[in-house]
Parts: sequence; C-alpha cells; structure tokens
Amino acid sequence: MGKFKDLKFNIQYSNIHIFYWFILAASTIYVVPLLRVKGFQESQIGIILSAKYIGAIVSQVIISHFADKYSRVLTLKKILICLCFISLPLSIVFYMSDFNFVITIIIYFIFGSTINGTITYINAIATRFMDIGRTVYYSYARGFGSIAWGVGSVIISYCVEAKNVEIIMVIQAIMIVLLMIAVCMLEPIPQKKIAHKDEDAVIVHSYWYLFRNCIGFDFFLIASMLLFIGYTLQTTFLVDIVSKVGGGNVELGYIELVQSICELLPAILYIVMMKKMSTNNILRISAVFAFLMTLFIMLSQNVNHLMLLQICDIFGFGMYWPTSVAFVYKEIEKHDWVKGQALVSVCSLGVGGVLGTILSGNIMQEVGIDGLLKVSTLLAALGVVFMFIGMHFSSRKDLKKNMVESYVSIE
Repeated sequence: MGKFKDLKFNIQYSNIHIFYWFILAASTIYVVPLLRVKGFQESQIGIILSAKYIGAIVSQVIISHFADKYSRVLTLKKILICLCFISLPLSIVFYMSDFNFVITIIIYFIFGSTINGTITYINAIATRFMDIGRTVYYSYARGFGSIAWGVGSVIISYCVEAKNVEIIMVIQAIMIVLLMIAVCMLEPIPQKKIAHKDEDAVIVHSYWYLFRNCIGFDFFLIASMLLFIGYTLQTTFLVDIVSKVGGGNVELGYIELVQSICELLPAILYIVMMKKMSTNNILRISAVFAFLMTLFIMLSQNVNHLMLLQICDIFGFGMYWPTSVAFVYKEIEKHDWVKGQALVSVCSLGVGGVLGTILSGNIMQEVGIDGLLKVSTLLAALGVVFMFIGMHFSSRKDLKKNMVESYVSIE
C-alpha cells in the first residue's frame, strides 16, 4: 500500500512539473519575437523581460517568508492555485490586446510574480514530503518537465509557423488551466512537524540570518546568479543565435527538444551519482559543464553544432536543478527550506534573469550577437569560480537519510 501511495504521489508530482515547464516554454522561447511583433525594440524588450524576473524576486521573497511561518494556513497548494488564477486571465488579455511600454512592463511583472515564481513552491512540495520520509523521485519529475519543455517547444514552433507568434499566449493559458487541475489532484501536502502549540513560536530565521551563517550557501547563490546571467544572455535571443547559423522557427523547436532530452538523462544518472559522489562535487561538475555550453554556443557554426552541444546540459543545468534542492536540504534548517528554495530561485532565475535580460537587450542593440556571446561566456566562467569557492566553504554534512532514499530508492 505504501509503495502504491508513493507511486501515485510521484505521478501526480510529475504532472505538475510537466505542465509547469510546458508553460515556461510557451512564455519564454518566443517571447522576443512576440514583443517585436507588438512594436518593441531590443533595449525595451530587455527592460520588459527584466520586470518579469523582478516580479519573481519580489513575490518569492514575500510569499516564501509567510509560507514558512504560517504553513498551516498558507498551504503550498493554495499558493500555487492562487498564482495560476491570477496569470490565467492576464494571458488571455495580453493575447487579445496591444499595450504600451509601461503597461506591458506591469503585465510582465505580474507574469514573473505568478508563472516564474511557481517553481519555488513546486520544489518545496518535494521537501515537505521528504521530511516525513516519503520517497520522492524529484529528478524523475524534473526530467519529465524537461521533456515537456522539449516536446512543447516543437509543438509551439509549428503553431507559430502555421499561425502567428501571438498563439503562444493561448497555449500558455491552456497549460495554466491544466496546471491548476494537476495541483488540485495532488494529495494533501504534509505540514511541518511542530512541537509547539503555537505556530508563531516556531523558530523561522530571517534571510539575513541565512546570509550570515551559511557562507557556502552565499557563494553558491552568487555562482548561480552568474551562471544564469550567462545562460539568460544567450537564451533571451536564442532565436537570433539560431538565425545566425542558418536556422528558423522549426530548427529552434528541435534544438529545445534535444536539450530537453539531454536534461532527462540526469534523472537516471543522478541516482548513480548520488551514491558515488557528494552533493558539492555534483554542483562543481554542473557549473563546469554550464560554462562549457556557453563557450560552445559562442563557437558554433551551424544548427547541427547547436544541437550537438546540448549534450553539455546533461551534466550542466540538468544536474543543477535536482542537486540544488539537495543542497538546500542539507545546508538549511528545515523550517527555512521554503525560504532556501526561494533564495535559489531568486538568485538564479530572478536576479540572474533580471540582469541577464537587461544586459542582453542593451548588448544586442550596441554590439550585436557576437558581443553578446562573448560576455555570456565570461560571466559563466566567473560562475564556475564562485561555485568552487562556495563548495569549499559549505558544510561537510552528509545528506539526511530520507533525502538519499528519495533520490536513490528502488522500492
């Protein structure tokens, strides 16, 4: 019965990842062509997209604090459903109407606060179940999410080719509805084990406390930020990179598909690596391969090269996501797990996304795609340096037993 219950949960949890990453594909891959159609220039596009990441930062910092402190009232399911409920009508409105620069910034700020901020609470669901000893195959769920991104990219590319780029907002709205259904179907999320009668008495530390007492975690956050700035510089204008080497919309979709397949392999490899290597070493490896990917993109000469180099993502960001969850679990006290996951998302997808999009728009407008690729590679190299420093200063504690079981159990 226990095995069936765990299997049922992992299927439900994987569905959430599938619909989330499909939404992210719809809202990310063709966002630059969409904003160009709506009349915005590269520098304006950078500012608009930075507003999305700023929204993610603000919402995650605020919501995660209260989610940790008042988990009995503000449940993760309620948070996810509310965020979907806000983003759904906004997607439809943005599809049906054109707005000026300022209103578009506000709209993307809200998109960031809802769509982009969702991953923090999806990851936090895993840690809540791990805390009570349930088997959570996070790497598999994340792997299915990668496949959803890849398959979604191909579907979206054909839709854009057949219709127009605005169709991505319709796809986004449909996937948001499916995500809401998946969240509603998930079994009740366990609450924290609290020994106090009054939940307010639980010791929930401030962000400042985490910064002062988790030096290795601090450097990990800086490394994540730099790696994602380099990554965002390239992905924001990936459509132009593909065009530079002779590709089009369909080729872009297949490149994303290949990348997603490469990100699925870590779901299998991670189980082996968790048995053989420490979390710190896996993060070192992921940083190196994330850098190599930016380097090889800069050196690529045709579409086939772009597809082939996606192999780097197996040990790059494909390993980063499940390992970052494990790293938070071992570095941060359990009452601060949601806050820890929020900081990872804020520094990587948030701050990294903000600075990456602002820089990408301005660099693209000033020096073009070649200059953009050089800057992204340099920043990714700095990310590797900070990752190695962070792993040197991080605690040497082993992963807790139920976390290891959650990744390597073969029950």
